[in-house]
Amino acid sequence: MPSNATPGLYTIILNATYSSYTLNATITGSYFTQIYVAGGYSLPSVRVSSTYAFEGQVITIYANITYPNGTEVKYGMYSATVYPLSLSGLYPLISQVFETPLWYNPRLGLWVGNVTLPSQYSLGSLTYLGGNLYFSSPYGVLVTGTSADGYPTPSSLSTQYTLYVIPYTMLNGATLSGIKAYHMALINDTLIGGVYVDSILINDTLIGNVTLVNCNASELTVINSHLLLVSSSIGRVRAINSTVELFSSRVGELDLSSSTYVNENSVISSIYPKPPIVIINSPVNGTSLTGLVTVNFTVIGNDVLNVSLYLNNHVLIAFTGNGTFTYTLNTTDYPDGTYELSVVAVQSSGAVASSSVEVNLANELLSLSGGLSRLTGELASNATAMRKALVELNSNLTMIEILLLVSLALSAAALAWFAASRVKST
Repeated sequence: MPSNATPGLYTIILNATYSSYTLNATITGSYFTQIYVAGGYSLPSVRVSSTYAFEGQVITIYANITYPNGTEVKYGMYSATVYPLSLSGLYPLISQVFETPLWYNPRLGLWVGNVTLPSQYSLGSLTYLGGNLYFSSPYGVLVTGTSADGYPTPSSLSTQYTLYVIPYTMLNGATLSGIKAYHMALINDTLIGGVYVDSILINDTLIGNVTLVNCNASELTVINSHLLLVSSSIGRVRAINSTVELFSSRVGELDLSSSTYVNENSVISSIYPKPPIVIINSPVNGTSLTGLVTVNFTVIGNDVLNVSLYLNNHVLIAFTGNGTFTYTLNTTDYPDGTYELSVVAVQSSGAVASSSVEVNLANELLSLSGGLSRLTGELASNATAMRKALVELNSNLTMIEILLLVSLALSAAALAWFAASRVKST
């Protein structure tokens, strides 16, 4: 077709002449057909409601179809063909047996159509698959058609959109009772008992004894149930008159209404009602205690079932409710040393809060210190007495020295007089 051909409908006529030797005659024939030459393509830009979809899920195809100048195509006939990419080579055949019609949505400005993906329970819209197990694989979506004024879409497979069907069978709005299921995508379903492994749950209601193993969920409502979570990740759990047990799991928000929970090596980002708060007012951390000591602590929170005071994990006393509590601790009942004084508050939901301080019991040290003080006092008193005696002794020694000096002086004088007398007599 010449590149400068004017858009429009063309008739092509083929004439043939054949000289037959056998018939000794000239045979003529003719054939004609018609083709339409368009002024350009109408170009579809395709997306789907879920690029990653589940088996059995209904997906919506959206196509923004425009003229070469960019304006929207609002009138025409368009359809979408959905097929496993592994069957791309059979597209011409598949497009003859399966096409999903698209209609123009003026509010969105898009051409729209719905397709139900196949699953092990139903082939959905893709009935041409028969018994072939192409349920979980990449799928191609090719939109073809012509605008009302004769602008066709390209037919090349390079314009196809790719979506991925993951190996989870989707059930939406169903009620399942007492089953053991694997690789399920459960959306807005009611699960009455059962065990679910490697599954995805979105906005489901759980009743009875339900176990989830290695599952992911957005939001679960648990009513009159016992829910066991093992190695699972849940966005939000709303429990009513239920018990929730978590083992190596993660929960974003745990909302408890007349319910309890058990946490074993799991992470809970937030709990409602909030766990109680425990504050030990006295004694303070690192204090040395002797004799009778008043322990004072405060518990803040709702639905507090039990409050226990411990000394090195030994229960001293238990209370109920919230508020400020006191206890008199006789430290002389315990050997000296470092002890952990702790308060543990348990909520009716099972939430536990605690606070602790380290204290030193020093009664024996105090007794020893008193003995040393008394001994020091006695030593000081004795030293004073000794100093007084020494002073008196020093005073007495001084008088004796004076008397001795006087006596010596008198003796010397007497000797001198006696010697002088002898000299005179001679």
